[in-house]
Amino acid sequence: MSEARTEGVAFRILLADDEKSLRDVMSRCLRRLGHQVVTAADGLEAWMRFHESPFSIVVTDIRMPGLSGIELLERIRKEKPDTEVVLVSGFGDTSVVIEALRHGASNFVEKPFTESEFLRQMEPAFQRRALALETARLQNELIRLREKEERERRAAALGRLLSGLAHEIHNPLTFIKGNAELLDQFCRDIRRQGAKGTPPDEAMLAEMQGLLKDLWHGVRRIESMVESVRALGGRPLASRRETKLAGVMRLAFREAMAKKPSGVNADLIPPPDVFLVEINEPEMESCFVNLLVNAFEAVVCGGSSVRFYTREIPYDTTEFFGFVEVIVEDDGPGIPQAILDEVFTPFFTTKTGGTGLGLSIAYEAAKRNGAQVEIDSEEGKGTTVTVRMPFRLAGEGNDVRQNEQKGRFSRPTPLRGANRHSIRRTKRTSKKVPSPRHSPKE
Repeated sequence: MSEARTEGVAFRILLADDEKSLRDVMSRCLRRLGHQVVTAADGLEAWMRFHESPFSIVVTDIRMPGLSGIELLERIRKEKPDTEVVLVSGFGDTSVVIEALRHGASNFVEKPFTESEFLRQMEPAFQRRALALETARLQNELIRLREKEERERRAAALGRLLSGLAHEIHNPLTFIKGNAELLDQFCRDIRRQGAKGTPPDEAMLAEMQGLLKDLWHGVRRIESMVESVRALGGRPLASRRETKLAGVMRLAFREAMAKKPSGVNADLIPPPDVFLVEINEPEMESCFVNLLVNAFEAVVCGGSSVRFYTREIPYDTTEFFGFVEVIVEDDGPGIPQAILDEVFTPFFTTKTGGTGLGLSIAYEAAKRNGAQVEIDSEEGKGTTVTVRMPFRLAGEGNDVRQNEQKGRFSRPTPLRGANRHSIRRTKRTSKKVPSPRHSPKE
């Protein structure tokens, strides 16, 4: 039965007293209020009844055969500490009452007493018990509401994730669609040539082979995205391998160009082919595509140009060649300082209809590949995103390098002013990802 109110509710009460007349008087008072009362003639019987089925409130005489009220109190406190225990004492039991209160008794009733006096001394126990039950009810309600909120939050997050995944897949699909349309046109041209008895154009066939290669590349990009989603569920990502950075940048640039708005100028300045990085190619390509598409969208809001280039930070050792910075720079409106630290946060967006996943996917992809990401921005001047990763030079590149001056691959003239706000995205991880060292191939 519910125990949420102090009146009109059947608290389950255990009443222990070796005097039957007094036990009957107290039991009658409590039952008239609607409480469920179980009686015991001594302390041992009371303990057995309590041990079988705990009670919310226990009323016990202090002096009883078998087990005293103090001993019963101590046992109840060990078994069920939140039970309200009210002691009934005779005149002259002051020292015993004080001891009982020290052991956690809720209150005491001094004999002799009237029915009204007895109920008045019981009221604090009723109130505390009702308060405890109301608190428990509210806590359960809070847990229920939190569980509901968590379910709704997960559903919303799943919706945003699926929307972001659709956004990510749309980029390579656009790329695949464009190439498929060209292939279809080439096939029609070849059929027309065949109908006229003209041999196929070798240049056209070579172009078709290139388009097919790009189509397969788009399929691999989508497969990589599926693999990344699996990684969210704890599945390992594909391994990294050493590859030419210039090739990855060119593929990313070509795919991003399919999303470039008209009127936006885009320049690619890749590093030499001897620059090797150890990465998961589809993941880092996705990183660069997202950064480029984000820059294109920013330039539409005010600006004209996007640059995609590299800068070398060399080290004077034969084992470790240093870092290469892949830079996406635009002359768009820039990012307000108030939100600059949030741009890589998943689902954070200031664009109407945006998913808030493009930059966060780029950041996570870079981090998984051992790269660092920095963002510099100034309102009215533009934004620069830098992805820094370790690299080494392939074979003959090391000999060429020794004949070049330091800073050979320098940064082009910036589109913006010199003053800018810069943050390094290290808040998401407690420590930097260690940079791998590479040795020249034999």
